[in-house]
Order: sequence, then structure tokens, then C-alpha cells
Amino acid sequence: MSDILLSVENLSKVYERTDGRKIQAVKNVNLSLQKGLSYGLVGESGCGKSTLGQMLVKLLEPTEGDIKFEGKSICGKMTREEEIAFRKKAQVIFQNPYDSLNPRMKIFQIIEEPLIIHKIGKTKQERAGYVNEIRTLCGLDLSVLEKYPSELSGGQRQRVCIASSMILNPKFLVLDEAVSSLDVLIQAQILNMLKKFQKSLKLTSLFISHNLNAVSYVADVIFVMYLGHIVEQGPVKDILENPLHPYTKALFSAAYNINQKEENRIVLHGDLPDPSKKITGCPFASRCPFAEDRCRKENPVMKADSQNSEHLCACWKMS
Repeated sequence: MSDILLSVENLSKVYERTDGRKIQAVKNVNLSLQKGLSYGLVGESGCGKSTLGQMLVKLLEPTEGDIKFEGKSICGKMTREEEIAFRKKAQVIFQNPYDSLNPRMKIFQIIEEPLIIHKIGKTKQERAGYVNEIRTLCGLDLSVLEKYPSELSGGQRQRVCIASSMILNPKFLVLDEAVSSLDVLIQAQILNMLKKFQKSLKLTSLFISHNLNAVSYVADVIFVMYLGHIVEQGPVKDILENPLHPYTKALFSAAYNINQKEENRIVLHGDLPDPSKKITGCPFASRCPFAEDRCRKENPVMKADSQNSEHLCACWKMS
């Protein structure tokens, strides 16, 4: 059997605005996610991270390309039975936990609901056992079950969201800025909890964030995204110790600058290019301090580092 849980081939997503302009949110992305590993997806706001994540769990349909989950395509229309089976295996957790929770339901009902939908547990008592088990694993007090979302803190709400997703024992979990709205202490608690789930359940996860510290802590592999393109990918240790792409270096320069000399920092000027306009050459060329004529004319392809075949980068400076 293959170790690949999910694979993406030439995946693109185009949005059409009311004025007729087309926005290229994701462009020709290719990636594979191995079973049991945690992946990080980083980049600036507006680079297409959330769009890509939502396509991987079938909340959005791609404009072009294909997504295979367990070797089968999930693009296009599914039967109701196929979609229910996929939803059980692939879950998503969003940034704002309050928007994800029904304010009229008690926490017990919220966590129990996926069991009812997927017909897990023959009796109320049996389902209550599952709810209590996941409640304990997520660090929630028993008293929480009889409360409403409005009575909980932000950290408790996010734990409830995680509990309602993990109670189905999914194979794939997308976390879209899942801790960015929480304070630092609660972030650390949630991240530690997610790492325990990762290890004990051999879960495959994609952690989407602009917070490099959080991603570096939970991920085994990191994808770096810029303007809808994956520009670098590799094991977290290699990305941290030896970033290859100028954009990755700039991200790390901004995030880890406490003891960094000013002359070694990479400062990006200007905003992201207009995604509705066709870009010739490297998408990062207009902001790259090292761009040459070739960069503005030809788009580089992903190439492995000469020292590490698992560390890939799309930059002409590697040639």
C-alpha cells in the first residue's frame, strides 16, 4: 500500500469578480502528503493558503487539476454516500471557533452531533462515552458539556472544535489559522495537544498559518507559498537551518530578528502583485532583491537542493 494519503496535481483556483476580472488564487500546485506526518503551509495573507486548504477538504472545487485522497479523485460531484464517507475522514478547524459552533446548542450536543450524523454509537449512553473520552483528551472539564459556546473562553471554544472533529477519528485534518486568535499561553497548550493527537493517532495534518514559530513547532514538513505558488518545500529542520528561496529567507528574517544584524535582514518592499494580472516569469521577481532579467522572463521550476533531495525550491539562483 502507498504511504501517500493525499496528492495534488497541477491544482489551480480562479475566482471571477463582479467586474469580470479573474483572480488567480492558486496556480499549478503539486504536492503529496504522507500518512502520519504533519505539514505546515506558510505565507503572507492573501497568498492562497486558505483557498488551497479548503480545496483539499472539498469545501471548494478547483478550477483545474486533481486531488486524490487514498488514491481516488475527490474532485467533481460525489454521491451523498461518498461525500459522507469523505467528511468522516477529512476534517477542518477554522480560525474563529465561535463562528464554527452553533450558539443554540450545548457543548455536549455539539460534540455528539458528528456521531449522530455518521451513525456512530447505538445509544445515547454509548455516544456519551465517546464524548467524555474525547473531552478528556482535549482537556475540557466535565462541567463544560452543559454550557453554551457564549459561556466559554476562546481557548475552550477551540478545544470544543477540535473535539468535535477528532471524535470521528479522521485520517486528515486541516487547521486554518487555528490558534492565531488565541493568546500565547493558550496557543502553546493547543499546539501541545495537537502534537499528542498527531503521535497517538498517526494523523496526517496540514497546519496553515503565517506564524512561523507555531508551524515550526508542529510540522514535520513545510510548504512556503507565495501568490498562489509553492516556492519552497522540505523537512522543517532543513527549511529552518537553510532556507533557499529569497521569499522564505525574508519570512524568517521578519520572524526571527531578535539577535539578527541589520545588514543580514531581508526587507521586502511593496505589496503583493495584482493577482488579476498575468505574471511573466517568477511571481516573486517584482519584490525580490536578487532578481535578474531571467527571473522576469521565465518562471523557475521546483528543483531539489544538491545536498538534500527532499528540500525543493523554485528559484533561478539555485541553477
